[in-house]
Amino acid sequence: MPRRPPFWLTLLIILIGLPLCLPFLYVILRATEVGLTRSVELLFRPRMAELLSNTMLLMVCVTIGAISLGTFCAFLLERYRFFGKAFFEVAMTLPLCIPAFVSCFTWISLTFRVEGFWGTISTVRSPL
Repeated sequence: MPRRPPFWLTLLIILIGLPLCLPFLYVILRATEVGLTRSVELLFRPRMAELLSNTMLLMVCVTIGAISLGTFCAFLLERYRFFGKAFFEVAMTLPLCIPAFVSCFTWISLTFRVEGFWGTISTVRSPL
């Protein structure tokens, strides 16, 4: 029979989990204010299909780019010796340490204004 977690751990999980649910609860609250028919109209308008398809395309492109770049870098770092290898071994792990949104805001603030699909791809995939 599995043991129950301690009370303090349960309380900590609830205290951390509740704020994470706030954006979702806010959307539900706003949707109920306009009514069910209006919410359905807004949800199934043609623009939503365009936004969903753009999101899916972006997801596929970023995933393919991340897998390709990560595999290539891992192969180079594991198989070859070159000057600065230790630096690159550390540098390749930095995006795991820095939240993605910090990386994106840094990239945008340091460079030109990024717009459109390819700008989004370059911002999302920028390591810093």
